[in-house]
Amino acid sequence: QSYACEVTKIIININIFRLDVLEIRTERLFLHSTELTPESEEEWNSFDCDGEVCDVNENENGSPGTMLGAVALIAGSATGGGVLAIPAATASAGVVPSLTFMAATWFFECMQGLLLAEVTVATMKRTKKRSASILSLAKGTLGEGAGKFLAVLFVLFSNAVLIGQLSKGGTVLSSFLTDVASSGPMYSAAVFLVACSVVTLINKGGIKLADIANQVLLFFLLAAFAALLGVGITNVDMANLAHADWTQSLSTVPTFLQVLSFANLLPIVCTYLGGNLKRIRTAVLLGSAIPLLVCMAWDVVALGLVPFQGGRGLLADPVNVLIATGSASVSNLVIVFSICAVYTTLIGTYFTLDEFFSEALTR
Repeated sequence: QSYACEVTKIIININIFRLDVLEIRTERLFLHSTELTPESEEEWNSFDCDGEVCDVNENENGSPGTMLGAVALIAGSATGGGVLAIPAATASAGVVPSLTFMAATWFFECMQGLLLAEVTVATMKRTKKRSASILSLAKGTLGEGAGKFLAVLFVLFSNAVLIGQLSKGGTVLSSFLTDVASSGPMYSAAVFLVACSVVTLINKGGIKLADIANQVLLFFLLAAFAALLGVGITNVDMANLAHADWTQSLSTVPTFLQVLSFANLLPIVCTYLGGNLKRIRTAVLLGSAIPLLVCMAWDVVALGLVPFQGGRGLLADPVNVLIATGSASVSNLVIVFSICAVYTTLIGTYFTLDEFFSEALTR
């Protein structure tokens, strides 16, 4: 509880710092919602919400967003540190049922994301602004009262994500430095270091640097994950994959909804890609497919490594089994994967809160 209190204090301080910074950098990408000038009216008249014609392909500072950057933003944010814990939730159902419901959940998340993208771009056109946050979407579709209520829920959810990821990052970093996870002052210092590094990267390094850093982190995340799979797949016992209990499948859905979620990023992606629906749809499909494939691959390998023991769940933690079979190198791969997953999720969440507070403060 004391650790949770300290993490919460850090989050509050970050939010206070964010509000101060927003007042002096509203010209940045994701944070600027200036009305279009009369000279650009023709540009917006050619804006087609069906995605066939879209001339608004540059952000406020004239730098066009790349497809790779948009895909990395979605994939990195959705691929959080909780991926490695998925087998604990899917073990009772088994591989085939869990993969089936995982794919169905991804389809739901994907359709939700595409719908939200349509609403975001339509809002951008209606308000003649180059960005739209969750706040403007909620108020424009549900009214002032419901919009404010959803805005409060959004802030609570986003800060819960920040707290969870900062706590995870602090645990991983402190265990790497001291070989003992959550070791009092070291854990608190690690959480503070992770928080400060993200704030410094975005506010001092700028959007472009944060974009590049996010892509690099995603690359190392996927490389570390591929190496982990390479170690684990050689030790898979096919007999462990035979278990299947469809009655337990529904219990896996809440976990999948949380792990594969990326809808809160859609307003950011729409701004980043200049409201081009065709590019946005492609980014959503590709970006959301990456965490789906990561989750599916890890679910198969992890459940193949460790037998299911009925009501007691898995016999052991698949990550610990991998570390035991692959020596210190596997432990380092797990640390790299976890740290990269934490940072990519934090970057995406920070961007969404920045845009939200920017719009709320300029109203």
